[in-house]
Amino acid sequence: MKLIEDFLPVLRANKLAFLKSHQESGEVISFEFEKHAKITWKAGQHGLFMFPRIHIKGLPFRAFSIASSPQEKVLRISTRIQSNPSDFKKCLLKLGRGDTMRIRGPFGPFYLSRNDVSVVFVAGGIGITPFLGLLRDFSLGNNKHPRSVHLVYSTTESPHAFKDEIEGIRGQLPVVDAAYVTHRDQLLQKLDSLVAEIKDQALYYISGPSSMIRGIRRYLRRKGIASRNIYTDWFLGY
Repeated sequence: MKLIEDFLPVLRANKLAFLKSHQESGEVISFEFEKHAKITWKAGQHGLFMFPRIHIKGLPFRAFSIASSPQEKVLRISTRIQSNPSDFKKCLLKLGRGDTMRIRGPFGPFYLSRNDVSVVFVAGGIGITPFLGLLRDFSLGNNKHPRSVHLVYSTTESPHAFKDEIEGIRGQLPVVDAAYVTHRDQLLQKLDSLVAEIKDQALYYISGPSSMIRGIRRYLRRKGIASRNIYTDWFLGY
């Protein structure tokens, strides 16, 4: 039943009115839309975005995690846009205020299922976005935060996108700590210390490239973390 409830919203489509975009850091750009009254979601979930009446080469839609809290007035998505972007991302860059997109969802099982435990968030690259939605929700006091929140954010780009925003949230919520790493060995070293400290008494959430997710999941299982305590988000909005 829970699985059906998590994915049922994909059948629901709504329009989104574009407000503005801004550069975060490096190649990462955020896009903000007016929050439609009919659109609801749980922090951490993602939606399928498409352009009405515009032909897109390749897939006509993309999946993006929502990087804002359900309680905010805007719906924000963020993505990396390189020098030779896809047809879809070219259309994103051409959006003007008031232009519309369509969204199916948001949906999916990647959200906080319990708040009576500690959580470990492992983000790879632009996979940081669902965690931004969760952290913003905690900071707004609209979702009882877990006992402790440990974010491990890995990216080869420097500085880390959204670092100032994350540090601002840390200033509001002492239960949140964050480690910013740029190499896999640094990521595993930090996870080693967290697993040694809290072991299987936490929920582990992983978001990022598929190869990174598979590797971290295997690592956690070898360390004795039960599958039921590991949540993965196969991030498609790259």
